[in-house]
Amino acid sequence: LIPASLFSENDIELYARFNFLLPDNHTCLNNHIKSIDAYLIYYISSKLTKKIQQLFPGYKLSSASANLIEALILNYKNVGYGKHMFVNVKKTFLDIAIIEDKKVLFFNTFSYQSVEDFTYYIIFVIEQLNINPEHIDLTFSGLIDKKSKLFETAYTYIRNINFQKLPAIHNYSYIFNDVPPHYYFNLLSQGL
Repeated sequence: LIPASLFSENDIELYARFNFLLPDNHTCLNNHIKSIDAYLIYYISSKLTKKIQQLFPGYKLSSASANLIEALILNYKNVGYGKHMFVNVKKTFLDIAIIEDKKVLFFNTFSYQSVEDFTYYIIFVIEQLNINPEHIDLTFSGLIDKKSKLFETAYTYIRNINFQKLPAIHNYSYIFNDVPPHYYFNLLSQGL
């Protein structure tokens, strides 16, 4: 994330190379996140970009992380509380965001291979920001449920855990009653 006041379109590759290894044959892109007036820098395969351009002329790419940050800020804009941790779980990645009063204090995506890796990143972020795990609320979204080892292990360290609700901007079919509401929060929040 780069604050808008420091962002320059000409320096996208410089930002990318400073923050992560940029593979060959990849293109650096950015998304403006209006609610926090910042830019998210990411990369995508140049080959994939060309294919998308062929299939969908006039397309607009948007990072899932940018959508998640925007959705969290918009969903919690009127909630007046302190720091809140959000963890969006994917098959081998987790996004961690710490938000306090419409401000993103922390956001990063981590790769994990085991339950221990998963839990380590959550605890590491809490420790780095000097947050007491007894006083932080954690909201999970994505591919996790109460019966999973990921949840059980996180719960041994953090007691205030809940699951993200469906975004209130849509009317949902009864079919959604069969799907845990937090599973597709990021996808369903893109309309925000």
